[in-house]
Amino acid sequence: MVESDVISRMCHGSFSRAGAQEVIRARTDGIELCRFDAGYQCLVVVSRLPLFATVQSIITVPYPSISGGTSAFADALAVSSDSGTVTLLRYVVPVAPVLGVNSHTKDADGEWEVMDRVILGRSGVRVSSAGFYLAIDTRSRALLVAAPMKQKLVIPLREGEGDDRGSIKFQSGLDASRPCVMYDCCAVDVAADQNTQFAILESELASDTTEASPAGPPEKFLSFYEFSASLNTVTRVLSVKVASSAHALIAVPGDSGPGGVLVCTDTELVWESVASRNSASQQSIAPPPIKVEIPRRSDLSFQSQDPMIVAHAITRLPKRFFLLMQNELGDLFRVEVNAASVQQHFSMKRTGAAGEPPLVVRYFDTIPPATSMILLKKGYLFCASEIASHGFYQVIRDGTTSKTAIKRVRMPTVAAAPQKAQGGSKATLAAPSRYVTLFHRHFDELTKLPELRNLLLLQSLPNSNESVAIHAALDPQQRLRFVRLGGRSGQHSQLQTVRFGLSTSHIRSIELPLNPEVVIPLLEPSSLLPNPGMEDEGAGAACHNRILLSSAKGSYVVHLGNEITADNNCGIITSVQTIAAATIAEGHGYIQIHAAGIAIVRPDSPVMWAHPQMKPITAADCSNTQIVAGFDNGGLMAFDLGFTGQQFSVSSTQPTFSNVKFVSLPRKAPFHFCAVATAASKVFVLEMKTLREVDTISSPVEIASILLTTLDSSNRLFLFVGLIDGRLIRAEIDPVTGKRIQTSAYQCGTTPARLSRGDSTSYCIAASSEVWRCHMLDGAFRISPIIVNQATVSPNSIFAAAHRKGLRFGLLLSATGRTISFSSVNLDERSASLYSVSTCSIGTVGGRKLVAHPTRPNILAVACTEYRGYNPNDVQNVYAENKELPPAVVMSERSPNRLSKHVSCVHLFDSAQNVASPPLYLNEGDSALAMHIGSFPEFGKEPVLVLGCTSHYDHGHGMQAPSWGETCLRTYRFALPSLSGPDGVLGTHATAMPKLELVHATILTHGDLPSAVHVCSQGGFVLVGFGPKQGLHLFGWGLKHLLWKRKLLETFSSRIVTIDTIQDTTTGAMLTAAGYPPIQASNSATTLILCGLQDQSVMIARHVRCGGAQALLAVAIDPFPRMVAAACFIDDRTVAVSDKFGSLVVLRIPPTTRLDLPEAMDGMSDEELVAATTFRREQPLHIVNSFHVGQTITSLQAVVRPKVAGITNGPTTVLVYATSQGKIGALVPFPTEEDAALGAYLDPILAEYFRSPVERPLLPHRSRMTPKRNVIDGDCVQLISQSKQIFLSTEAKTVEKSGVLCCCDARPRFSLRMMKSERVVTQ
Repeated sequence: MVESDVISRMCHGSFSRAGAQEVIRARTDGIELCRFDAGYQCLVVVSRLPLFATVQSIITVPYPSISGGTSAFADALAVSSDSGTVTLLRYVVPVAPVLGVNSHTKDADGEWEVMDRVILGRSGVRVSSAGFYLAIDTRSRALLVAAPMKQKLVIPLREGEGDDRGSIKFQSGLDASRPCVMYDCCAVDVAADQNTQFAILESELASDTTEASPAGPPEKFLSFYEFSASLNTVTRVLSVKVASSAHALIAVPGDSGPGGVLVCTDTELVWESVASRNSASQQSIAPPPIKVEIPRRSDLSFQSQDPMIVAHAITRLPKRFFLLMQNELGDLFRVEVNAASVQQHFSMKRTGAAGEPPLVVRYFDTIPPATSMILLKKGYLFCASEIASHGFYQVIRDGTTSKTAIKRVRMPTVAAAPQKAQGGSKATLAAPSRYVTLFHRHFDELTKLPELRNLLLLQSLPNSNESVAIHAALDPQQRLRFVRLGGRSGQHSQLQTVRFGLSTSHIRSIELPLNPEVVIPLLEPSSLLPNPGMEDEGAGAACHNRILLSSAKGSYVVHLGNEITADNNCGIITSVQTIAAATIAEGHGYIQIHAAGIAIVRPDSPVMWAHPQMKPITAADCSNTQIVAGFDNGGLMAFDLGFTGQQFSVSSTQPTFSNVKFVSLPRKAPFHFCAVATAASKVFVLEMKTLREVDTISSPVEIASILLTTLDSSNRLFLFVGLIDGRLIRAEIDPVTGKRIQTSAYQCGTTPARLSRGDSTSYCIAASSEVWRCHMLDGAFRISPIIVNQATVSPNSIFAAAHRKGLRFGLLLSATGRTISFSSVNLDERSASLYSVSTCSIGTVGGRKLVAHPTRPNILAVACTEYRGYNPNDVQNVYAENKELPPAVVMSERSPNRLSKHVSCVHLFDSAQNVASPPLYLNEGDSALAMHIGSFPEFGKEPVLVLGCTSHYDHGHGMQAPSWGETCLRTYRFALPSLSGPDGVLGTHATAMPKLELVHATILTHGDLPSAVHVCSQGGFVLVGFGPKQGLHLFGWGLKHLLWKRKLLETFSSRIVTIDTIQDTTTGAMLTAAGYPPIQASNSATTLILCGLQDQSVMIARHVRCGGAQALLAVAIDPFPRMVAAACFIDDRTVAVSDKFGSLVVLRIPPTTRLDLPEAMDGMSDEELVAATTFRREQPLHIVNSFHVGQTITSLQAVVRPKVAGITNGPTTVLVYATSQGKIGALVPFPTEEDAALGAYLDPILAEYFRSPVERPLLPHRSRMTPKRNVIDGDCVQLISQSKQIFLSTEAKTVEKSGVLCCCDARPRFSLRMMKSERVVTQ
């Protein structure tokens, strides 16, 4: 439902046509083609291709230079994925429809097609399966496909022949595998007459016959492999030992630079080249090293660890290149090296002369750390950020003039291996040192905050954080609403409230001299002028430059420009109340209709018309060429202004027409119909020439508004009728006969539904208690809510929509009282999700747990823990040592020196107000590990928060095991504000944010780590999960601390990571059906407990009360080992489990499962209980459904959705999940058994209809990791429903009885995704 914004890989090239500068962005399971828009200074998405596979790597395959010279063909794209294949794709654009011209249209939409595909293995997710690394020769002679370990393939490329001319084909691959670990690879830029070279950073693996290397960092080598096309062989020609901290390779251009590669280590850059090594060996001299140290940030000079290089971007210019690289702290560096300086350096080294190194590294700027960077030739830098928003920048300076280096200091190196001292057995630590150049970050001189000096931010794109936890609930309209906790670190941790609907952003509000009753956007005259030959530039698009506001006191005109100002010079009469207005055809003036008559406002020949009998006009509407007006005491007249708007004449009259209440005309020609609503709650469709009645629609209630308009470019005409009870009737009108084709009804709210035009051609606005957008998408009607800012609107607000030149979004106008507000609305549903997101930052400590308050659903508790972070006391200490940084900057940093230093706090979040409370910090060094909210009968059923924490926690690094100090359970109560205010009136502070107060702390004497906590409110106890030795413990309420009650006697070989409970309601019936004796009355109140084990799937236990005693019994287990990431109950017999590899399974307790003992447990000892529950091993859970999502599911929640009239027979359980890359989805059961059977029948048909471009033949998508079972993929169904061949109807149906419309569900429809009789699907 909510797509991920994470960008994993990027590349750039000319994919649609030769010479175009385009960017390919690889999302988690698809790719996007983007093009730079010079007018808007941003990247625009041209095409999207869903792959239904996890993209591992992408690379541009240039076409021109396979055979040398220049070619007019566009570039291709190589994609490797978890399907175990490498696929060559090309973007095919339609040929221009000009006879004799073989060129592509400028901005026409194309489609991706597969040129060739090679299968590398059964799966691409294994460490030894090639596909993780891709490298292409600059002349596209060969493609290197490598794995992180062992496997390397060089695949030669060739041009297509015959009908395949213009395409690229794979040849048989050459195996170059060796027993080694690969860290990075790249293609070396060599001359056209030389063999293809690839550089690989690798380290040897110890084989069975060789002696293992001693402990320490592995020896790394830079190896050069050469591919000979004539001999069809791959040979390793050179291997150079490099530093153990080497981790990345950067290819240096050979035409505009010296060629070779740059080896990135933690401390320096090293340039290597095969040609320089060969030249030195021919002269029998040692090759002179060319290296330079990487500068270090001055404010982090106290850190002992050096940052790694994580991304780089390079662009080729005539006779030079521009190279930027970035470290993990976000610092950008510009690297300069040229062939002349390298040759001069070699000459000076041979003669023994000293000189400056040819390699120069300068600090450039600081931006958020990126996973991938693209640098275009025109100086635009696009950075796909890892945790912050993606940024599109412009390079405004080359960075050579700014002086940021301040001094050189001596620092010890990080790698200090223990060495044995001479003459003794004690080991000493060698501490070599080095000199480092420090630089100042760019800071604003006044605010002391970081700023950009060489870059200019042009566009910021959203980036979904990792969904650590999610809370789903139903809003008053029974739509799903989410609160998502984005974990990550520091200032990037945030809470997001996700609601269904188009998002809006408030721009500004202005005060008016009147209270408007009508808001009419007026088209800009230039948008109506004929502009032949500009179809490709979007001519004819609606553009508004004035807003007319009318009330009983008169009219007021606002001009939309760079500033919003009053306009008194347009000729509109402001002393009268305007009923309708429009711009005349070809922009020759305006039409203004008021009660006294019609005014044609033209600069040359204005026209004033009044009824011959002086009848006042009560209702009217006008287009740019036609007018229809209704009069008091009956009567209807139509007027025509001609094609150019220069004429004015009465075209037809109906003097006996009943009292007219509303009139509507379509704005788009050529339609010869109008709609008229009367006080008798009837809507008539009339022919314009004679005003003859064509069709009639009767309404059961009073009509609030009508609108006759088009919704797409296919001239489909629709009539909308808004009713006073909030319903909306939609009727499609035949554009030839005017007859009604189809009628549907929707519930838009509880207040009268008022309609207004959008851009007059493609969408309209329906406003009730909610605001909706009505439009067409892929040939189907869609009604989508618009999320408006409740602070700027009221139930009596008047809405309208407008468009402005230079804006890629629509304007939503809302008039409330004397205030009119302007908000931007993203109307492109293909580029934006239908879910709006409001964000709330929770400070500088990363969020880890999210739990909702049981009695106040809008209040949620957030547990935050930051590893190697700073608490407020540490910030002041660091700031005292380094006055150059403000405390806000210090607190947002993470220091590698602060080992085992945790900062933890707890926030309360109000999702209704989108506000978080100040943090409640724990003791210094404490870590919050688990949290839950529930109530105890002994505490008056007031909800309390139980927090599992420990001190001095170290999760372990290297070969060290995790360690921790004292562990405890902290219990907090919610201190509610006083309900009586200072004035003595009750309810003054009822909506204020509660505060947390510590009740008591329970020390855990056994010392194990509380990894999961769950408070069972129905049973009045708290469950705590520990490691393999302690297992599951049960605690009760106590005055001074929690009281230990019971322990699950059976332990497991894995840690408990998640706990969920549900009341058991069907045990008695199941036991009776299985033939067991009736259970005793002591077992009436039981609770089922779901425990997710770290790597042993799930276990189900049962809590039993017998008199005053309590017991925990293990009753069932999943026999398949799964690395559990999340688990929850769907009902008391069904559970959902997700693992860390992106798979989701639904398990069910079989009907024959024994959940209780056949006799009372009053007198049984612990040993007897263990012996009596040995049947658990013979009671496995059954798999009902399984599905591969492709991303690690971090949170699962079951939400019960009430019965929907006409769609479901009863309540529906929706299973909501959130992934590690920010995606939110849901699984929903089929409404009936018949629908499930139909879905099972259509499943193979749908899989055959849609084939993933990177999919291996004969394998359905999304089923590579675990077999798909009883699941219909809703995303696949959605793509098929959007395709040209529509064979699944998604149109709403309407039942009409006795003239009364029975409305179907107006909420978004569910796409099929899962099931069978057990039923579980995706929205």
